[in-house]
Amino acid sequence: MQACTGVYEYDIATINTRNVVQAMMVDLPQPIDVYSRPVSRFAASFIGGSNILDGRIGANQTELVIDDGTRLQASQPLPAGRSGEACLLLRPEDIQVDEPPVGSGVNRLTLQVTGVLNMGAGILMLAQHGWREIRVRSATSVLASASEGATLPMWWTPGASWPIPQAAIHRQAINHPRSRR
Repeated sequence: MQACTGVYEYDIATINTRNVVQAMMVDLPQPIDVYSRPVSRFAASFIGGSNILDGRIGANQTELVIDDGTRLQASQPLPAGRSGEACLLLRPEDIQVDEPPVGSGVNRLTLQVTGVLNMGAGILMLAQHGWREIRVRSATSVLASASEGATLPMWWTPGASWPIPQAAIHRQAINHPRSRR
């Protein structure tokens, strides 16, 4: 006669799975840390809206030069990828749309508005800087008055942007199932 062990084995598997998941969660960062300081492009774009600015490292390790030659400052050194490539994450709510304070050391870009969406408690503006789409989110009426085709200044402090390691970007591209074809 064979003993019925199915329920017992299921309980053991459930307990072991729960312990593994709990052990893994201890090592995971808090959601706010993943949102504000992601370790990859995937994490940056998966959680919340994001603007990822690609370029190359400039004269110092905290400077990103984008394709039109604009130099942007980061609050900490940019991790370099191949050929000095680097990128910064800029969240839509960290962007100010107006003239920046004089002599404040902020990053500046000029945007051309492509759309304005009223999202209830806030406004989402879609804009272009060169070929790059930039999203700006705000609760202020500055964005509500923006019309499609208008050119507006935008700025943010170096501390509002977060460097994303290029190694994580290259690793994602190599490990992506579509890149194996």
